Amino acid sequence: NELEIRFPYSIMSKNYFDKFKYVTNSETTKVFKEISQYIPLDELDNTKYSKNFIRILKKNKNFHTVQSLEKKDIINFYKILEKNLVKHDTKPTHSIEELNYLIENLNDDFDLFVTKNLEGKIISASLVMKLDSKTVHSFYFCTDYDFIKSSPLINTIDFIAYKYKSLGFKNYSLGISTEKKGMVVNGNLNSFKEKFNTLATIRETYLIKIP
Repeated sequence: NELEIRFPYSIMSKNYFDKFKYVTNSETTKVFKEISQYIPLDELDNTKYSKNFIRILKKNKNFHTVQSLEKKDIINFYKILEKNLVKHDTKPTHSIEELNYLIENLNDDFDLFVTKNLEGKIISASLVMKLDSKTVHSFYFCTDYDFIKSSPLINTIDFIAYKYKSLGFKNYSLGISTEKKGMVVNGNLNSFKEKFNTLATIRETYLIKIP
């Protein structure tokens, strides 16, 4: 039998679990480390993004991002998310019913941000959850593939970062950039996130053998 314990990101957990980590040993425990990127909001400055991202933000001025909990926006967001994940032969962690439940019952902890074109069509979006009083995390990202060349997700992320900076948050997590419990780095995904002038944070998972 094995017990799997997944700790919060290191930007949150700090040294809170050091005593637990100390009493584990290599004979009983296997540790997986995943890397994530986050934007330190006290240092947020979109003129320090990559040159290409700065150019895209200027080019995409006709796109606008809003915070929305409208049913139609949630449904359209989920449809785009499903299409994105089909390409990777997977599905969203939550069903649309579960997602609606979370948003309706934990609306102080979840926010949906959608980026729309001039016709009001959602072209990218992110579901954000508050992890604690200092850190927010994008649980889902999605982009309408018809607009992929315009990279509207850059607008979405930029808007979210400035939104939560204005609310006093310190960290905006863009999520894990690794696969297979951290054994493989998704180079393209990691590179995309680093272009927001991000820092790295580690998330550890302990797999403990139970006698």
